[in-house]
This record gives sequence, structure tokens and C-alpha cells, in this order.
Amino acid sequence: PDGKPTCTVLAVNNYQDVALWCSWQGGHPAAGLQWLEVKDGIIDVMEYSSLTKVKAGEDILNNSTYTCHPSHPALRSDLSCRTTALLPEEQPKCSATAVKNNEYTMLSCSWEGGLPLASLQWKNWRNQPLGNLERSINNQVLKSTTAYNGKDFVCQAAHPLTSDEMCSVRLEAPVLVTPRSAMTVFEGSDVHLTCILQVAYPVSEIIWYNNRNESIWLAPKKYQLHQEVFWSNLTVRETDGNGDSGPYWCTALNVVGHSTLVIRLHVKKYPTPPNVTISKLLFGRQRTEVLLEWTTRGSGDLTGFLVQRQPVRRSVMPNGRTSALTKEEPHHWETVVSAVDADIRGHKLGGQDPSILYAFRILAVNHRTTGFPSEVKTPADPPFNAFPAVIGAAVAGMLLAAVTTLLIFQYVVRNRDNNPWLHNLLFRLRPPSESREEINFPEDAEIAEIPLPAERNENIGTVPPQFTQESEMSPSDTGDEPLTTSTTESPPSSECPITGTSPHEEDEQVNVVITVTATT
Repeated sequence: PDGKPTCTVLAVNNYQDVALWCSWQGGHPAAGLQWLEVKDGIIDVMEYSSLTKVKAGEDILNNSTYTCHPSHPALRSDLSCRTTALLPEEQPKCSATAVKNNEYTMLSCSWEGGLPLASLQWKNWRNQPLGNLERSINNQVLKSTTAYNGKDFVCQAAHPLTSDEMCSVRLEAPVLVTPRSAMTVFEGSDVHLTCILQVAYPVSEIIWYNNRNESIWLAPKKYQLHQEVFWSNLTVRETDGNGDSGPYWCTALNVVGHSTLVIRLHVKKYPTPPNVTISKLLFGRQRTEVLLEWTTRGSGDLTGFLVQRQPVRRSVMPNGRTSALTKEEPHHWETVVSAVDADIRGHKLGGQDPSILYAFRILAVNHRTTGFPSEVKTPADPPFNAFPAVIGAAVAGMLLAAVTTLLIFQYVVRNRDNNPWLHNLLFRLRPPSESREEINFPEDAEIAEIPLPAERNENIGTVPPQFTQESEMSPSDTGDEPLTTSTTESPPSSECPITGTSPHEEDEQVNVVITVTATT
């Protein structure tokens, strides 16, 4: 015969027995075929062209190998065929899947592998077959309906080498739960809403809707979604008390039903901050800066301040006159400073247009809650204050005078030979001819002091000793320049005669004045 023998293992008698089948068709004469069990070495009766041997499944062990041995007069080599009886791996597997947007339900059952192939049959909860018996894989498609909710569908699997196996699926509508069905937060914070898919088969995706019954995918920047198989977490970013409060829905839908869960979110506003009063609002010198100072009244928490402005009128027009803004020009309140710390009570605002007069107001802020605006004020011109200018001019004048005087003295000292009169004028030096000095010699200690006429003493009864002395010192006596000493006699005063003396004694009384001239 052409080719070589073909052999396999088949399931017969409703998958209770195994048929060993071997075939080698053609040839003349017909080829003989015999089954040989490798393990036991049992040789069966020979048959020709086709051979089938049926054995009970319970008598065959898993992984048993059988050989079909051919014989023919023209056969020159061994063309034996081998086959092995095997059980499929693991256990049958069942699943249900929604198809065509939940319109249909597909029941899948598989038990792959093994020889012969396993048989699979779906049955409903009434044990009624669904479709035909299939081998290895069996898929059945059902029309989706809520009537299948909670119903079991069984896949029965059969193989000759083992007893019947089965797997089942139960179709269940989604059931959603949440750890917190109502949440309260302060505005400005992020809040997390959680939905848990407790029961659902086939598994369904959780879909979220916001408080306006809109899909969250319409605002991807506002919402953040983190989703797993059986739970979903929705994050509402930077909650707002005016727009984010209300019910949020999470829904789940599958082939046998749907479920909706409501989570209510309440976004609270922070308490109203205290009121603000503007205490100072002044222009700068160039009218491009505005100095603001304010105070708060009342109690309450606050996190900062807002400074707003609004154009009132143009302070300078092309023709030199002032005019109010027209209706077409914007006149809404503009926030120029939005990050003033809560501890600060003043701000200097620069970059102002000097041609436009602005009105200002200040609002206290407690997180995202804005307090009542302060009164509206326009800046006033700064008061005239000459005191700093006067002080500055005086200090500058004193520094200039001091520096000038110092330079003049330095010039005079360095140029004393060129301007001696200026040097003598400043340093009060007298010319040599006017220098006088009274010199006392050692022998003067032995001579009693002669009283001057002005030094009269009415109680003196005796006349002090008299003397007349002229002395001249030579340069050799002192080692200095020659000194000239002159003695001048002053006539006795007739106006002040000394009582109790004789004429002779009066002639001997003299007053001596010593004039010393030093020559350099």
C-alpha cells in the first residue's frame, strides 16, 4: 500500500469506551495489521487493511501507548504506527461574555488536549441541552435578557479515561456598594468617591456621572478616574461650593441587568472672613505707584487679601482736561493683587497708568470664601514734606564745609612759605618783634618781690627792701642766642606815697621791669 499505516484512539459508546483504530488501505495483497500493547506485549489477532479494537475506558490508564504493526510481502522496513491514550490537562473551563454591546451573551466551555478529545455539552438551569455536543470547545450564544439573572448554566464534559466533569456559570446583574454614601468637605480640597462592584457576571464596567448627570469624560481636567476590575475611584479636584455639591452616580450594566448607586457630596464654604477698612490710600510722587494700608474689623479666620481696582476717569486728556470713562470702556473690578499674606496690612502697587484714575477696594479671603469688600476709595496726593529735604541739604552743606575747610588747612600747611601771612593769620603767630617773655634768673629767688603800685596794702607798716639791678647775660652763660636785658626805672608815684617812710627811703624805692628780646 502507498504511504504508511494510520492509527488513533477514538471514543465510543457515549464516551465510555475507547476504540483503537488502525488503517493502511490499498496494496495487493492487502496488508495485515495487528495491535500490540507496548506495556503488556499482548499481540492481537491480525486483520487486513483496517483494524479496530474496542477497550473499556476504565481499563485504560492515562498515557498508555499502543502500536499498530503492519505486515506485507513487499514490506522491506518497519512501518509501525503508535498512538497514546491521554486525558486532557487540568479541568473544564467555563465563562460568559457580553457581545455586541450587551445585546448577546456568549457561553464558552473548553477542555482542550487529550486523546481522544473530550466532549462538551451546555445545559440550562432546567437541565435542558443548549445546542449540540462539541469536542474540546463549545460556545453558545444567547439573547441577553434579565430573565437569566441568577440562573446557572452547566457545561458537562466527558472523556473515556475518567468520570464525567462539569463547570458552570451563574449570570448575575451588577450590585454596587460604597463605603460612604454621603461626604462633606470644605471647598478647595480634593474628594474621593468610591464604588465597589460587589456582584456582577459577566463583569461590567463602572461608569460615573457628575451632579449635572453628565459623563465625567466631558471634563477630564476636573475629574480623575482610577478603576480596577471590581472597584472604581472618582476624584473631584478642587471642589467648589457653588458648582460641585449634589448627587454623583456610579452605574454598572451587563447582559442580565444594571445597578445605580448615588453618592451625595456636600461642599461647604469656609466661614466669612472679617471686614476690611482702607486706612491709607496715597499716590506716589510720580503717580505710578499707590500705597495702600488697611485694617480689619471683627473676628474670623482669614488666609489673605485681594486688592481690586476699577477705572473711574481719565485724569489727563489730550486737550489737558479730565473726563469720565465712556460706557463702552470696561469698568469691571480687576484683581491686581491676589496673594497678600494674612499678616500683612499694607501693599505698594506699582505700574499704574498715571493718565487713568483708579478706585480701589480690598477684600479679605478665607481659603476660597471671599468677605465683603471694603469701601471704595481713590488715591490722594501725597502730603508735602520738606523736612527730609532740609535735613539732607543741611547735612550736605556741613559735609561740604568740613571738606572745604580741611582742604584749605592742608593747602596752607603745605604752602606756608608762599603765603606766610595766611599761615600766621590762621595759626595766630606773632612776629619776632612782638615776642616778649619774662625771664627769671636764679638769683631772683634771693630778692624779695617788689610790690607794684596797684598792689597797695593799707596794713603794711614797713617798707620792703629796695634794690636796683641791671644784669646782662652773655650767650656763653646759656648756650643760646644772645639775650639783651634792659632795666627801666619808673619814677615813684606821687599819687600813691608810702606813709611812714623817710624821704631817703622813698628815693631808694624803685620798680623794675625787665624786657627780654629774643633774636632768632
